[in-house]
Amino acid sequence: ISNTEFISNSANSFGGGAYVGGSATLDGAYFSKNRTLVYDGGGLYAIGTLVLTDTAFWENSAGDWGGGALAGGPVIVTGSDFLNNTAVTRGGGLYAGSALTMTNSYLRSNEAGAQGGGAYAIGPASVSGGTLDANLSQFAGGGLYAASTLVLSGTMVSANIAQNSGGGVYATAALRVSGVSFGGNTAVAAVGGGLFAANTLALTDTQFLSNTPGTLGGGA
Repeated sequence: ISNTEFISNSANSFGGGAYVGGSATLDGAYFSKNRTLVYDGGGLYAIGTLVLTDTAFWENSAGDWGGGALAGGPVIVTGSDFLNNTAVTRGGGLYAGSALTMTNSYLRSNEAGAQGGGAYAIGPASVSGGTLDANLSQFAGGGLYAASTLVLSGTMVSANIAQNSGGGVYATAALRVSGVSFGGNTAVAAVGGGLFAANTLALTDTQFLSNTPGTLGGGA
């Protein structure tokens, strides 16, 4: 799919803007104000691998997972933008059902009713460059929730909010962070204003500035 727009479409179950029964590659696509009423993938639902380049998801909503987009397989995102998307449970901007590789992309002002305001990744995740900014999770991982290993490098993580733990990022498995700035993130009720690591954590050349927890670990 190249240079194609999906605007103000809706579906009861999956893929408000578009539904792909296999793998999908998108370049220069635009999804705006699409929605699913009950289930997943407000803007886009792909059963297999999803490759996104220079693609925008703005103001899409899902009745369950993946407000902007959901893929059942690996997700590779480059130079893309997720803005003001919402999901009733997981992955306000993006839900990756397997591995996630994200480069120089932006998750901004997305919201999830449970985990992963900006994005939720089931499999190993790697995020390089770009911004996680002003995303909201009603439970954990305001900017990003990683359910497996996570490598985070050269990314700005700012002004995200989780109502429980991990205002900026919540990682359940081994986490490596390099050259990242965590600023102004909040974990309202619990632990890790900037970052919550439930397993091993390696930090290099990273800054924590003005993050706030409800209980423990202002920065991490």
